[in-house]
Amino acid sequence: MEYALEKLFSVIVNMSITGSLAIVFVIFFRLFLKRMPKIFSYVLWAVVLFRLICPVSFSSGFSILGVAENAYTPYISGNNTAVLQTKEKEDMNNTSDGKEFLNRDNNFNTTIPETNLSSLNTNKYYLHIIWLGGMTLLFLYSLMSYVIFKKKVNTAILTEDNIYECESISSPFVLGVLSPKIYIPINLSGMEREYMIKHEQIHIKRFDYLIKPFAFLVLSFHWFNPLVWIAFSLMSKDMEMSCDEKVVDIMGNDIKMDYTRSLLSIATGGRTISISPIAFKESNTKSRVKNILNYKKPALWIVLIFVIMLIAAAFLLLSDPEENNYLILDNIGVRLNIPDYWEGKYTLESNDNRVMVSRADSGGGGILFWIERYIGDQLTEQDFVHIPGIDGIYSVNGYTYVFVKPTDVQAPIEMGQEAVDEYNKMAEDSNSVFKSIEATDDAEPIAGNEGFKV
Repeated sequence: MEYALEKLFSVIVNMSITGSLAIVFVIFFRLFLKRMPKIFSYVLWAVVLFRLICPVSFSSGFSILGVAENAYTPYISGNNTAVLQTKEKEDMNNTSDGKEFLNRDNNFNTTIPETNLSSLNTNKYYLHIIWLGGMTLLFLYSLMSYVIFKKKVNTAILTEDNIYECESISSPFVLGVLSPKIYIPINLSGMEREYMIKHEQIHIKRFDYLIKPFAFLVLSFHWFNPLVWIAFSLMSKDMEMSCDEKVVDIMGNDIKMDYTRSLLSIATGGRTISISPIAFKESNTKSRVKNILNYKKPALWIVLIFVIMLIAAAFLLLSDPEENNYLILDNIGVRLNIPDYWEGKYTLESNDNRVMVSRADSGGGGILFWIERYIGDQLTEQDFVHIPGIDGIYSVNGYTYVFVKPTDVQAPIEMGQEAVDEYNKMAEDSNSVFKSIEATDDAEPIAGNEGFKV
């Protein structure tokens, strides 16, 4: 049970991180939609909703979420993780020109430093309990809210279809999930009543009465994330404003003044604002009135441009970044990001401090590059001038990694021209492969020779 809870919380946190990135982008994109119908920004929130409920999506090289891939991927990911098989060779204890490795102590520690794991697990357990507690409180709030509203409208009178008049409420709203009903105050005037009914009918027609409770349910799972609360608030605001705009579209621009007066009339007189996730009571009256008065239906060509922009934004947010294809070099404590076309086309030979990468099926030739690890993280290329073919160094955790390429042609011509061309391309891409080098652990060496400069 505890393990299942931990896994669920981990999934929720990862979705909350990707969802947060989507929220920030949507909030930014809304700035360009200020003068556009609010239905555009309202629809865009669907992308955020998807990100908060679905842990996976399709992959794309254009995903905007790729900028924070490392922030929400705690483990090395990739479809093709190579496992090194150590192949001890007498001649691999030397570099290409016969120079021996610097003497070093290879018995370095690659384990995580000791810590109080029992205390850590206890803290994580309490964290999960707090998350469950907050989620339960919001569920109870939703249930109580529904019960209170149902009790309020017990005396409502059916006037037509699914429309009820009730003297115990001060503003119109929709209540219900399977069978939504419209409740309006009993004292609304003729046109005021018509405007409010039309507004609530649009909510029902667009399934807002299902969307808002579902969005609140998702919020309950992500209650610890303030950005999700902001997103829920902005989505609700866009929902109401887009509904107002639709009323104006249907009933004509000449109703703007009367419609806004109706909103102001409902919002005044000591009437409260509801934050219920179930009912659509009127809120953000000032913003809504201003939006209605400024609303102008845009030209078709402008709408088409923004539709294209909206689709592009949705694609950028819905897609996951392409997974990196990592080559894990455990024996020297680093990993490389290799191109997809390398899959199955390279071989590895290694000892404790050296890895050689070659083109597969090259009959003993076809060396692409090798990486040598030296103790010391303040070494420079000047310390390795004796090694021909050195093409870069990388220092981390007390080690220096030297990238060496062969100085002569390595692809046997008997491989065939196609294979030779592919070898040349792989050799050309080797530099970018080395530039992707990253440490896979924080283990540091024990200084045991003169090469350790700190």
